[in-house]
Amino acid sequence: MYKKGYRKELEALEILKKNYAFVTRTPKSSTPIDIIALSKNGIKLIQVKSGSSKISKKELEELKKLKEKLGSGYSVEVWYFEKYKKPRIIEIS
Repeated sequence: MYKKGYRKELEALEILKKNYAFVTRTPKSSTPIDIIALSKNGIKLIQVKSGSSKISKKELEELKKLKEKLGSGYSVEVWYFEKYKKPRIIEIS
């Protein structure tokens, strides 16, 4: 299962590299953030999910708390990759 998630994280990195000055992933992270993307317009913090994988209540609460602490200028998102589709992006508010 990890390999599939890893491949989707790499796919997300490639999408983000087109519009962001710096993009990195947090490998085998124990945090709710898989990818960090920086640009002059702001910062994106992204959790990537693939296939039928869903975000847990605990992960969602952690992302909400993080967004609350960071405030504006930061976008906290969950990217869902489904088979043969572009990612569905949910912004955490």
